[in-house]
Amino acid sequence: MDALPLVKRAIEGGVTFVMTPRVRARQPALDRRYAMVLAVLARSDDAVREAERACELDPLCLVVGTTAAWVRYVAGDYEAAIERCRRVLDLDPRQL
Repeated sequence: MDALPLVKRAIEGGVTFVMTPRVRARQPALDRRYAMVLAVLARSDDAVREAERACELDPLCLVVGTTAAWVRYVAGDYEAAIERCRRVLDLDPRQL
């Protein structure tokens, strides 16, 4: 079963997800995925906040960094998206 429709319906209904610091520290991928859902729902400020939190938790993860760039792009903050892409490329230039 695909969970995305359920998550989307819950968020649109006003449900917010609260993760304890312990869970959040172990699961930066949750912040990344939550940021993607928020971006699709046009909740740009929340999406950017979650994406940046994921980057803080796992600053060396290329997927997390790329997701943060995508979230900034979807939010219309193109300069920040470009800057985040540059940071990802600085981590591993072979990804170009």
